[in-house]
Amino acid sequence: MVNIWSYVDYSGKVKIVTVNGQEIVGKIYYVEDKDEGDSQDDCLNIYTQGMIIGIYQKDILEIEKLE
Repeated sequence: MVNIWSYVDYSGKVKIVTVNGQEIVGKIYYVEDKDEGDSQDDCLNIYTQGMIIGIYQKDILEIEKLE
């Protein structure tokens, strides 16, 4: 599991590989604590293809900085 909190101060472009093999490229928008969003896990929110999507920490296999 990737520690998404190490990206809290990074706002550049990244490529995320999920545990099911999906690759998502976008800019980090913010890191959300599970208690803030009342969700099941911490979440990395990225801006990609004109929208913001959230990816749970447990679903991220790898993060690569592109900028």
